[in-house]
Amino acid sequence: MTASLAAGLPTECMAGTFQSHGWLALAATILGLLGAIYSLSRGFLWLREEANCRHNHTTPPDHYTAKSWLLGMWVL
Repeated sequence: MTASLAAGLPTECMAGTFQSHGWLALAATILGLLGAIYSLSRGFLWLREEANCRHNHTTPPDHYTAKSWLLGMWVL
């Protein structure tokens, strides 16, 4: 499929496209995956805390600030 996409383009257009900044794309991908894993794990932890508090009839801890930061990171 890659060969068919690049077949109509001159070689000058494709020079350095994938080789010059490959490390930057890899770093952004790894950072994004780590951020997603962290956010999901924190979200599930907070859901479990709230479920335990409902089960024990106690008030759940306030995570409003942390949830706001995580939402902001997801938006970025």
